[in-house]
Amino acid sequence: MKIVKIIALILLVGFVGIQFVPTDLNQSDTVPKTDFLLVNNTQENISALLQESCYDCHSNNTEYPWYNKGLLYTSPSPRDRQKSRMPSSA
Repeated sequence: MKIVKIIALILLVGFVGIQFVPTDLNQSDTVPKTDFLLVNNTQENISALLQESCYDCHSNNTEYPWYNKGLLYTSPSPRDRQKSRMPSSA
């Protein structure tokens, strides 16, 4: 029983400690040439709808919620996020 408590304490300290490790954010000032709105000449109302609904997650400028600060939520590494993105910045 004592070994279980020690393992639980080590895990708890590890999970609390990992919260202080910073992660890279998906932020960029440039718009790629493969941007959906640039490639497909969309109407203004459709462009506004896409930017409001989709561009938060499917662009190079993600707006992160307040709970994103904890590493348990942002567990994929920056390399994993980059590889999972589609070539059209989506």
